[in-house]
Amino acid sequence: MSDTTIEDHFGVHPRDREAIASFLNNISNINPANDIWVNDSSNYTLCHNAPGDPIQALLWLAGDINRHSLDTTNKYQNWTVDVLLSAESDKALDRLLKTGPWNTFTKPNRYSILRTKATLGAVKDDLRDDDDEGFVSLGQTITTNDPFPYTYTCSGSMMVENGAVPNAGFDVRNFSNQASITVELSVLGYQIDGKEPGYSFGMRGVYHLGNPLHDKTAMPSKKRKGG
Repeated sequence: MSDTTIEDHFGVHPRDREAIASFLNNISNINPANDIWVNDSSNYTLCHNAPGDPIQALLWLAGDINRHSLDTTNKYQNWTVDVLLSAESDKALDRLLKTGPWNTFTKPNRYSILRTKATLGAVKDDLRDDDDEGFVSLGQTITTNDPFPYTYTCSGSMMVENGAVPNAGFDVRNFSNQASITVELSVLGYQIDGKEPGYSFGMRGVYHLGNPLHDKTAMPSKKRKGG
């Protein structure tokens, strides 16, 4: 019997947090010069500056859960996750937003809480457009009382950039406060008449990475405006 392992063929890939930290679309790794803000009426969508039509940018953001409403939508029919960011991720997000359509924005504290959200309407549309018949059916029946469907567990699994996505539907009861997660998100800039401009962070998927690291002691004191 051969002693050859899968690592001998494909190499040793980083797992979980280490893998996500190396993703090119991780918020800490992106080069803002490679992205553009595309105007649509009063909104601006962050897109990759690629040949042809711009492609909406989907970014990876890692942190710890401060609080969430993944089990049911709130009164605005949104599922939300408030993510406690590291100083590195917080600074990277600042650098990105400074390239946006507005010259000024509310600067967060060194350790900031970022609200990411997914609307029921948008999730329904995504489910109905899915190739999986089960998701299509869910898109027709999902209600405000149902949990957010795009939840994933990655603990112990191989997370490789552009690799296979884990099965969705991880039990939302496992997303406890202070659990480590990564969120795949989109960024939208908006301005409502009579109000200051702001940014919205669309939650496309939430990946559970396990318990928080024990050496994290910083506590937030302010929420980013516009989430």
